Amino acid sequence: MELLKDKPDNDTLNDLWTQSFNIRRLCIRELSID
Repeated sequence: MELLKDKPDNDTLNDLWTQSFNIRRLCIRELSID
């Protein structure tokens, strides 16, 4: 895990992945409501 901490790019990628995942979940939730 220490190697990952040394790479700031990795954090950025993780954040982007998490954001896209959350957005996808929200979209699916809205579609389910319809």
